[in-house]
Amino acid sequence: ARGERLDLMRALAEALGGGVNDGLAEAMALYDRIGRAAPERSATWWLAQLRRLQILDRVGRSTDAIGPRVGRLRAIAPALGGPQLAAAFLELAARHE
Repeated sequence: ARGERLDLMRALAEALGGGVNDGLAEAMALYDRIGRAAPERSATWWLAQLRRLQILDRVGRSTDAIGPRVGRLRAIAPALGGPQLAAAFLELAARHE
């Protein structure tokens, strides 16, 4: 049941995050919840980490924290959740060095 709730929260967060900025605050809150609830280093956890940073980038808030956060995530797991996610993480980090 817990995994199903995480899937539903992720689907809602993806829908909100893909729209206009009005839904981004709610999407960010959902990704925070998902990041705390999902098993660390799971695919869901990695996606939540990435989406939180992408939202910060999109709205231009706390962008000085993006590069260091990616660095901390790389220290946890250099693969950054796999090739597709790693490319997105590294792109964000490069923009905010």
